[in-house]
Amino acid sequence: MKFQHTSLMLLLIAAGITSGIGYWFGSHSSVTEPVTATTEQSRVTTEKGVTTITLDEDSQRMGGIQTAALSVTLSPTGRTVYGSVLNLAPLIDLRASYLSAVAGVDAARAAVDASTQEARRSQALFHDDNNISLKALQSAQAALTADRTRFQVAELNRQSLYDKASAQFSRPLVDLITSPGNNLLSRLLNAQEMLLSIVFPGNGNSLPSQIAIDNGANAPVVASLIAPAMQSDATMEGQVGFYRAAAAFSSGSRVTARVPAVHQTVSKTVTIPSSAVVWFGGQPWVYLQQDKQRFVRRSIANDVSTDDGVFIDKTLVAGERIVTRGAQLLLSEEQRPPVSAVAACKDPECDD
Repeated sequence: MKFQHTSLMLLLIAAGITSGIGYWFGSHSSVTEPVTATTEQSRVTTEKGVTTITLDEDSQRMGGIQTAALSVTLSPTGRTVYGSVLNLAPLIDLRASYLSAVAGVDAARAAVDASTQEARRSQALFHDDNNISLKALQSAQAALTADRTRFQVAELNRQSLYDKASAQFSRPLVDLITSPGNNLLSRLLNAQEMLLSIVFPGNGNSLPSQIAIDNGANAPVVASLIAPAMQSDATMEGQVGFYRAAAAFSSGSRVTARVPAVHQTVSKTVTIPSSAVVWFGGQPWVYLQQDKQRFVRRSIANDVSTDDGVFIDKTLVAGERIVTRGAQLLLSEEQRPPVSAVAACKDPECDD
């Protein structure tokens, strides 16, 4: 009995030792492994230089992210042109000089008419039994020749002045300014109209018959084409056109004009609302939605935009979905420093 009791005690002690050892190994073998930042890091991945942000639909809802499909728009190019209000002083001088030249021509013509009549009368009297002397006849003929010469010089001076002004301002504008029956100059001086010099990019293209002049907070002013200019603008490259408009801006003022779409080159583009654009590195970007959960940042052109902030881009394709709300949140998520596995570990033994 004593032997059996001793054996039972030994078995119990052995079992306890085994159980303790098993507990010690079990408890130490279940040390918490470092928790990697899978949730954070899986949101931003980079593959072949392309950075992708992954957000589940719940996260998108919480962040207020909204998307929309791009659609094709017929977008005009070169729709904005620039120019200035013409100074009237040269045109006033032109009109005065030209009308003076015309008056000189008229006076010379009247003198020729009078000399012609006198020469004919003298000739008739001379042939009628020499009622006048030959010397008187020759004097009348000499006066006619001189008057004809003066008329030719006056007409040449008028034509030269006209051609010179036409080379500077164009014939149609010169005709409007110099025509006695036209009141354009009077309207210009009374601030009822203004003359504009508008520069259009490129050369050899037909100029639009009408353009819209920006008038600040007021409605645009319609300007009508007078004629293409014969000379280029010294400050801007392109074809120059002269326009008239029923408004009165200060002489020399710079103006901005819009060209009707019918006179522009129209191309297929997509329009991007300003709410979809984020700026990074001095450049505008949008986020494309690859699928329900993945987004990729794409650069867009920053040289074509409208007054209300809508960007026009030719690189994006109609049908692609972009983030229209919450793009800044995606940019912040993309630029957030990655959380390392050590920093993400919550167990104190990660410090060992």
